Amino acid sequence: MNGEDLKKKLLGAGFQPTAIAKKLGITHQAMFARLSANDVKINFIMKLCEVTGLSMSYFINVPSPPDVDTLKKMLSQKDELIMKQAEEIGRLKAKIEYIKAAKK
Repeated sequence: MNGEDLKKKLLGAGFQPTAIAKKLGITHQAMFARLSANDVKINFIMKLCEVTGLSMSYFINVPSPPDVDTLKKMLSQKDELIMKQAEEIGRLKAKIEYIKAAKK
């Protein structure tokens, strides 16, 4: 996450960078430097979470895991694929046995 995105998130939540700097015990200039960075360090974001009470997921978009029904559907599709592959393996083994028998 870059500093500009972080600043937008803070402002969107109603926090002023100057007030946050004071809570963090850093100068306004240090806060401005961090909000101008191309890559904000995760430690700084963690500190922001502590002083603002916002969760890490507010700052960093983490995809949510699929729900149970979606997982069941995915597993069912995998099971079907495995069954088809097992059937194909069975057919190939039968062909191999047929070819071996025909060569004798």
